[in-house]
Amino acid sequence: MKVSTFPVVIVYEGIFTFPVVIVYEGIFTFPVVIVNEGIFTFPVVIVYEGIFTFPVVIVNEGIFTFPVVIVYEGIFTFPVVIVNEGIFTFPVVIVYEGIFTFPVVIVNEGIFTFPVVIVYEGIFTFPVVIVNEGIFTFPVVIVYEGNFTFPVVIVYEGIFTFPVVIVYEGIFTFPVVIVYEGIFTFPVVIVYEGIFTFPVVIVYEGIFTFPVVIVYEGNFTFPEVIVYEGIFTFPVVIVYEGIFTFPVVIVYGGIFTFPEVIVYEGNFTFPEVIVYEGIFTFPVVIVYEGIFTFPVVIVYEGNFTFPTEDSSHHWCVCVIS
Repeated sequence: MKVSTFPVVIVYEGIFTFPVVIVYEGIFTFPVVIVNEGIFTFPVVIVYEGIFTFPVVIVNEGIFTFPVVIVYEGIFTFPVVIVNEGIFTFPVVIVYEGIFTFPVVIVNEGIFTFPVVIVYEGIFTFPVVIVNEGIFTFPVVIVYEGNFTFPVVIVYEGIFTFPVVIVYEGIFTFPVVIVYEGIFTFPVVIVYEGIFTFPVVIVYEGIFTFPVVIVYEGNFTFPEVIVYEGIFTFPVVIVYEGIFTFPVVIVYGGIFTFPEVIVYEGNFTFPEVIVYEGIFTFPVVIVYEGIFTFPVVIVYEGNFTFPTEDSSHHWCVCVIS
């Protein structure tokens, strides 16, 4: 096996570029990459059953960019990525039965972006993502029978956004999401016979929002949602013969809202809902031969509202306060 390595790469207000990097069953590694107000770029990176790795990448007010990254049954990894008021970008990332991983990503008032991420039966993972007043964005995420996972996502007064998330028979998971006075948003989430899950979501005076969630015979689940004086919202939720579930929802003086919920022969359930001086609301709920259930609802000086069906089979609003 051939080994190609760069022990240290430092760019001070200059330009460092690799037009093409291809790894065939070998090892390509950068132990340290530091960009100080300069430009570091890889136009194309392709890995065939090999290993491509950056142990440390630090961007200080500079630009670090990969126009295309493709992994064929290989390993592409960044142990540490830190962006200090700079720009770090991957325009396209495609994983074919390979492994693409970022153990730590930290954005300090900078910009970190993936315009397109596609996973074909492979593994794409971020163990830790921290955003400090910066911007972290995925315009498109598509998972085909693969595994896409964020073990920890923390947002401090910054912006974390996924414009589109589509899961085809794959797994997309966030074990922990914490928002401190920041913004975390998913404009569209679509699940086709796959699994989409958030084990824990905590919002501290911030904004967490899903504009559209659609589940086709899949599984969408939140094991725990806690809102501290923040805003958590789903504008539209549609379930087609699938499962949508919240095991625990707790609201402390905040706002939790579902503008519209539609269930087609599916299952939508909240095992426990607790409201402490906050607002929890369902403006519209429609069920077509499906199951909609609230096992436990507790309200402490708050406002809990959801539409229900009266004796004439018309929807009305039931308020408990």
